[in-house]
Amino acid sequence: MPEPAYKLVSSQKTLTPPAEPDRLSKTLAFLTQEVQLTVKKTEVVSVRVPPDVKAALVAAAGRERRSIASMVEFIVMDYCKTNEIEFISVELSK
Repeated sequence: MPEPAYKLVSSQKTLTPPAEPDRLSKTLAFLTQEVQLTVKKTEVVSVRVPPDVKAALVAAAGRERRSIASMVEFIVMDYCKTNEIEFISVELSK
């Protein structure tokens, strides 16, 4: 099994980078995960897709060492950046 791109240290959710990042993707995965830990995720999206689309999503998430939810978020954000769709941050009320 491949080494994880990051690991949790103690219960303080402190991330430590891989000992020897041999690829840029490992480093980027670490930095992305660190940022995503601080974002509150409250919205739920449920979709039905054909089995081959789900298999492709699972494969892509595994290749990038992401969860399926993180991969969907990444794909949507990448699409928005590529197609110049403005990302509007929504503030949550307490």
